[in-house]
Amino acid sequence: MEALSQVLLDQLDLRGEWPLTRPVLLSISGGRDSVALLHAFLGAGIRPALYHCCYQLRGEDSRSDARLVEDLAETHGLEAVVDYLPVSWSQNLKSKGENLQQAARLHRYRRLEELRVNRFMNALVVTAHHAEDQAETVLMALLKGRGSARLAGLVDTPDLWRPWLQVRGAQIQAYIESNQLSYREDQSNASDTYDRNFVRMHLAPLISQRFPSWVEALGREAKDMGRLEEGLRAWETQPNELGILRVLDSPYGSFLSMDEGGRAHPMHTLLADRAWYSLGANRSQAEALRGAWDLLPGKKLACGHGMVYRCRKALSFFERTPLAWDPVPVLGGPDAQLELLRGWHRLQWTVENPSIFDPTKWSWRPVRSGDSGPRSETLLEALARMGVPQPLRVDWPVLCYKDEPVWSPWVADLDLEGALRVTWTWTGPQGLISSHDPRSGNG
Repeated sequence: MEALSQVLLDQLDLRGEWPLTRPVLLSISGGRDSVALLHAFLGAGIRPALYHCCYQLRGEDSRSDARLVEDLAETHGLEAVVDYLPVSWSQNLKSKGENLQQAARLHRYRRLEELRVNRFMNALVVTAHHAEDQAETVLMALLKGRGSARLAGLVDTPDLWRPWLQVRGAQIQAYIESNQLSYREDQSNASDTYDRNFVRMHLAPLISQRFPSWVEALGREAKDMGRLEEGLRAWETQPNELGILRVLDSPYGSFLSMDEGGRAHPMHTLLADRAWYSLGANRSQAEALRGAWDLLPGKKLACGHGMVYRCRKALSFFERTPLAWDPVPVLGGPDAQLELLRGWHRLQWTVENPSIFDPTKWSWRPVRSGDSGPRSETLLEALARMGVPQPLRVDWPVLCYKDEPVWSPWVADLDLEGALRVTWTWTGPQGLISSHDPRSGNG
């Protein structure tokens, strides 16, 4: 058995997965590294399923990559999934000014996870990243100031395996040549437009002249940082004095609440930054959020794909901010970690006579600047007069009939006898983005 095939078996044994009890799903580009990895798997007696995504970023070259993967699958009798994305996929991203490389990577890993779970019976996903890839990843994280989590580089998980992170590219090239394997060369690799190519083409040769073992050295550092990250993640999931609560699967996407009392802890700044980074913040946003404790209640800051709000004694992050009438659970009690928020308000409505109520003509929407209220004032002016905090006024609920305002809580009585009854409840006394609770109870 050849050395690179033996590496696979040794790595599987270290992972506690040999002999294999689940399928292997190989992410294959058709390039040198992934073709060599497929051949090494076959040499080890392992027959992986293949996944390839054709983004059509390079026209006919991209389609030729996909055809090579299809040919490899047919030659070796392997199951393969090859996705051809429409040309409009990249055109839409370009029109929005988004990073194509990052978008392609996210799409690929999401698709791999979908296939792993739904089609390939809890498969082990494998990629062909090698030692130079790892060293370049760590170096770029340092150069770009990406934070401690990124310094761990490319990290294995229980379902994602990168078996060649300690294998040098020269070993893979020698393996390709000795076995006379055909592969596709991505022409974009010859351009230093992309950061990784620039590092590979210009910085890496210079570093190697002075520090010939830099690839192995950064690989060791990445492993150490990976162990540190694992320990920090385990600590973060346990109750601790930092008062950081994360809910990653909620109606509002990722949700984070950070209690002000934890700021005295010496680890607070580090772990708070980690929390913001995990939600998509960049370094400048994370630095700005260190001062967010000085915001007035109701003020907010951008963070990743959502907003951070200043509460009375906490900061809270939402990817999608709840509207005033969203039925949001209240945080508290022994199952607090399963709940979502602290002190939002809740609106409920019931139909008393469904036979005469046409739901297609009724709707709820946020208040608009021109909506009329009592006393010849606008609805927004009426809410301000009644002491409703401004952050809550901007999405205050309005019941409409054929899009015309009919009623809103606190402002006027609802006189629709025999058709509809609305009840609403304030879950106070603490408001999420305002500490003011003008009327606790029912209305």
